Amino acid sequence: MTRVFFLGRSFLALFISLGLISFSFGSPSLGMAAEKKTKASAKPGQAKSAKPGAAESGAGAAGSAGVFISAGVYKKTIGDLEIYALSDNRGRLEFSVLLGLTRDQIRAMVGQNSEMDNSSLTSYINAFLVKSPVGLFLVDTGLGNGDTLVKGIKEAGFSPEDVTDVLLTHFHRDHIDGLLSGGKSLFPKATVWASKNEDRYWIKDNQNNRGQSAETKIFPYRRDGRYKLFEPGQAIRPGVETIELYGHTPGHVGYLFTSGRGRDILFWGDIVHAYLIQFQSPQTAVTYDVDSTVAAETRSKILKTSAERDYWVAGAHLPFPGLGRVKARSSGQGYDWIQER
Repeated sequence: MTRVFFLGRSFLALFISLGLISFSFGSPSLGMAAEKKTKASAKPGQAKSAKPGAAESGAGAAGSAGVFISAGVYKKTIGDLEIYALSDNRGRLEFSVLLGLTRDQIRAMVGQNSEMDNSSLTSYINAFLVKSPVGLFLVDTGLGNGDTLVKGIKEAGFSPEDVTDVLLTHFHRDHIDGLLSGGKSLFPKATVWASKNEDRYWIKDNQNNRGQSAETKIFPYRRDGRYKLFEPGQAIRPGVETIELYGHTPGHVGYLFTSGRGRDILFWGDIVHAYLIQFQSPQTAVTYDVDSTVAAETRSKILKTSAERDYWVAGAHLPFPGLGRVKARSSGQGYDWIQER
């Protein structure tokens, strides 16, 4: 059965300079789409509604049923991993961000959906905590909007001091700005990880101060010897492998966690920004991809791999809680997002 959670929260207005996303902290009606497991397949984006707190049934080998701890924190257990999705924000993704598509084409692809208005789609920002046998990992840190991240971590039952490792998929502000609080390290015991290519592009080879924000956020960790770089393919901790996902940025990466029961979960960062479009049209890129051609190629490859290997997936810009799986369409054209429900 397809289920949708409608969540509403109140936020102050916030503007960031990452492209054409404008974050408006009202309380729009947000539909979280899942594939319909019936003979009559749902059109992209169509879904039924369910109240927050509804959990999946028959989880079996896929993991235990997920549960909302609060409106902005969702917990799911997969093998020996505890996954906590943290909602950092949501706003609007303008149609003009989607390259090569007209307004009419976007409307035709999306159909009737509460996440679309006359000129934009709902956009999300998620971060993720992972409690594993070897540590407590935070994958990306969101925008650092007030105490939203800290509030979510505490509602999950932890504190920033408990975090052992912060895994950065890339250096855009909606992934790194939560590293600091009041100019100081928010995670005083954590090691921050990033790819060498990402560090090189934004910091070492910095041109026109494009990496000024990244350098500011990372400096306290670097100064304290708690900033480490890797080449994709390395295992940075037992059960945590790094995956090359270049394109959106030159050093964009994912993190593949082994659950201990033959099921893996991939944290893929910004592989998908507009889920109602890019699953069915992986070749559609966005204006703030550094290399849109490579980004589209990477998306096509990782969607195929995720579907074939039946990974659990966690995405920074997928509808909260941002957890689910990818399924190839029987037509051979595009994919469906099976939302955790």
